Amino acid sequence: MNFRADFHIHSKYSLGATRDMDLETLSRWAKYKGLDLLSVGDITHPLWLGELRRKLKPLGNGIFRFNDTHFILSGEVNCVYIGMNGSRKVQLQIFSPGFEHIERINKALSKYGDLNAGGRPQLNLEASELVRIICDVSMDCFVIPSHIFAPGFSVLGSGGYGSLEECFGQYAKYIFAAETGLSANPKMCARLSCLDRVTMISGSNAHMPGTIGREACVFGAALHYFEIKNALQYKRRDELLYTIEFYPEEGRYYLSGHKECGSCFTPLESASLSHICTACGKPVKRGVLQRVEDLADRAENETGGKYLPFRNVMPLDEILAFCMNAGTESQKVRDAYIKLVEKSGSELSLLLDLPEEEVRRLAPLPVAEGILKSRKSDVRVFPGYDGVPGKIVLFDEGELARYSQLELF
Repeated sequence: MNFRADFHIHSKYSLGATRDMDLETLSRWAKYKGLDLLSVGDITHPLWLGELRRKLKPLGNGIFRFNDTHFILSGEVNCVYIGMNGSRKVQLQIFSPGFEHIERINKALSKYGDLNAGGRPQLNLEASELVRIICDVSMDCFVIPSHIFAPGFSVLGSGGYGSLEECFGQYAKYIFAAETGLSANPKMCARLSCLDRVTMISGSNAHMPGTIGREACVFGAALHYFEIKNALQYKRRDELLYTIEFYPEEGRYYLSGHKECGSCFTPLESASLSHICTACGKPVKRGVLQRVEDLADRAENETGGKYLPFRNVMPLDEILAFCMNAGTESQKVRDAYIKLVEKSGSELSLLLDLPEEEVRRLAPLPVAEGILKSRKSDVRVFPGYDGVPGKIVLFDEGELARYSQLELF
């Protein structure tokens, strides 16, 4: 039986996360989304770890349950190292099959930073040393680099390393999976042959309940910690079936640009300008697409068959907000969202799995058309850059004007 998993979320203790990122709310939203397995997030935070111990029921296979939702023990850390070549900042996700391993990991990591300071602690530690510590605790645990091309805290982003081997040295062999991030997808990652041995996964990096599942993995394996680990480690395509992807152009760091000036550039444009903003003369923030172009040793048409299948989705609340001309956090969008997912079973079933005729039966006409256009990638996207999110356009003004005459809900 297939299951959907989101391996990258944050708890209420993380900077920027909402206070309702707790087990009760997450389990409710997992049902709305159609997710079977969630990361608990922030396993290094003492207060959160205590709450997890009290509330999670172990199933004896490295997986835990709260209400009807399954959870896996994982969390993210920031490794910040200042050396001869300047500072390097890398975010990494740690996975463990049990609390006893986490206690030993946290004891070791507490020497390098304040684990009470936030759900995603900053550690004065090289990324390679972090992997060594995890391996020393138990080879049952593993490490996955987060959003590998994102500028700032990532392995391969601008200002980062040129390869996994450069970052992790002798411990690179223990890195068998990596996360694409919201501004990249598996096809983009396949342009780097050095990533061929690595399984590319996707997670939401959610800081609020409504954004879980915007990226996820779909498995055909047993819902078991070691089955998941083996599927990733040995690239078992009959067990990790595909990933669910945000449109990467919608990510905040897809193109290079300069937020203050409202300027953004394709890789070719940015390179021709020596990565300098034409408006103010200052360096631009180099985007994910630029970084992929910088490191790629394959052309776009040379990636066929070298990456896991994936499916792009536009989140349902964004489709509703576009059709209703309202914000995603507005009450009328939230009410319409709950009504639709209760009728359809879950958001991801509606977005990806239900037959077209069923989508048209359940959803108002413009919303149904928006869902089907998203499935076919029949959308226009104004790309994000330098922290500015991209924007998806489902209909042109004429289409939207016709639909605006209809009662949606």
